[in-house]
Amino acid sequence: LSRGVVACSAGNHAQGVALSARMLGCRAVICMPLATPSIKVNAVRGHGGETVEVRLVGNNYDEAAAEAKRLEFEEGLAMIHPFD
Repeated sequence: LSRGVVACSAGNHAQGVALSARMLGCRAVICMPLATPSIKVNAVRGHGGETVEVRLVGNNYDEAAAEAKRLEFEEGLAMIHPFD
């Protein structure tokens, strides 16, 4: 957790990771597809606070997930996978 975490989600998983990161004081980057409804993006930001960055990237989940994977390897962030 010292380097932070990264997750990809367009919904509940993103909110859970954001809240957990805030409670732990951990940096988190949440990758969400560009088409994610603003209500979901704002919910993630609201749960996350200052340590959480939301990145809107890609036209679909797979493209957002590729960005999350890139951050995992290039920045050494721990991947918090939504279903693995």
